[in-house]
Amino acid sequence: RSVLVELLGRFTKTPLDKMSVLSISQKIFQNVKNPNNNSININNLLKYLPSSTAEQFFSEIDVNGNGDATFDEIFASIRNCLEEREILKKVVLDTDYTLKKLDTILLVIMWVIFSVMTFSIMAIDIFTYLATLGSLAISLTFIFGGSIASIFESVLMVFVSHPFDVADNITVNGKSYEVVEIGMVGCIFKASRCLVYFPNRTLVNAKVVNIRRSPNQTDFTLVYLDSSVTSSQLKALKQKLDAFVDLNNRDYKSITLSIPEPLTLRTSKCKLSIDYTFNFQDSAQFYSRKRKALLYFRQAIFELDIKFAKFEQLYN
Repeated sequence: RSVLVELLGRFTKTPLDKMSVLSISQKIFQNVKNPNNNSININNLLKYLPSSTAEQFFSEIDVNGNGDATFDEIFASIRNCLEEREILKKVVLDTDYTLKKLDTILLVIMWVIFSVMTFSIMAIDIFTYLATLGSLAISLTFIFGGSIASIFESVLMVFVSHPFDVADNITVNGKSYEVVEIGMVGCIFKASRCLVYFPNRTLVNAKVVNIRRSPNQTDFTLVYLDSSVTSSQLKALKQKLDAFVDLNNRDYKSITLSIPEPLTLRTSKCKLSIDYTFNFQDSAQFYSRKRKALLYFRQAIFELDIKFAKFEQLYN
């Protein structure tokens, strides 16, 4: 028990590198599992931890939710915990840096107001001197007016609307990015092969879709089937897809095939809708689950002797 508590303490409190994650995963797995098993369950943890702690920890390491946790699942969950910790650290640092800049701006404004009030109390007619500087003030307005408006819009974007955080997968006007840094004036996004800088002013009016904050998402694929397919074959295919979803209900909510229109006399264009139990923030998880569903669909139509031409990705 002392070994497990020590490992959990390192897991939850201290910085970890990849080798530490691998070492902790191996030690937890080897110390908790039964000698003849290749996985651990909640009962294994209850021998060493209080019920509430064991249930909370097991819910984290049981990635697929099937009631047992393999070594790969333990390693993946601890690695994800490390990645989330680094993301939170980056978010805190970016927010702190932005707040310091905003604090400096507000401090300057406060000192200007304080100076005007002080001169008024001392019966110094400061407005006479300000009037002589009117032309200069107008010139400065033309010079810095855009910057002031940009700062104000940036404050609204970062602190009021706040459409994303660091490491979120987002789309901006239809293009996909990963958020790298959030600044007072602009944000840095990661595209496929480069870093992209966006001024916050442009993001205020942009169409931003946040994948991480999205609920369960659906993916669509076009399937071109031979028009010779019969209603009985489609019914049997639906039964197979429903059985697959029931067997993998941790990953999928539903899989449906619709035939909106015949494309030609020999080909029908169908839409395969895969409704997942998660969003697409974790792209590796998404592509793994999607590939699994498409492979099963292809196997099912072969078993039912349904001829098809090709798959074509549809982006929702």
